[in-house]
Amino acid sequence: MPTLRNEQRIDATPDDVWRLLGDLESTPQWIPGVTEAFVAGDSRVCRTADGHEIRERIHGYDAGRRTWSYEQSVVPLPITGSVGTLAVQPDGDGARVEWEARFEVADGADEAELVPMIDGYYRQTLDQLRRRVEGETDA
Repeated sequence: MPTLRNEQRIDATPDDVWRLLGDLESTPQWIPGVTEAFVAGDSRVCRTADGHEIRERIHGYDAGRRTWSYEQSVVPLPITGSVGTLAVQPDGDGARVEWEARFEVADGADEAELVPMIDGYYRQTLDQLRRRVEGETDA
């Protein structure tokens, strides 16, 4: 089961970062390709620009510690058992977002190709979050 760990330093306070990251329906603002998100109870559905859905259960949401975790049941990729945790930590005069994710590559998928692609997407996503929080105009 591949495990990916990514971090992104953001020039903003942890509380400023958490305002966006902790708003579970704000994903269209910082996840590339996501156009809509809604939460009902502990479930979140994200819709993508190409019409797919990502369905997940949110758990461990802790605003005081600035962290939450997810377990995805539907993903438009050949992966299963996708789980992860996002957290915001103080980092000097800014913040650091940490994202750890694990998943299984489905039968028939090429793990050597798929894992770097997903890792690159996660890094792109964290950079988009950084740009959005820091107020870059092209975000």
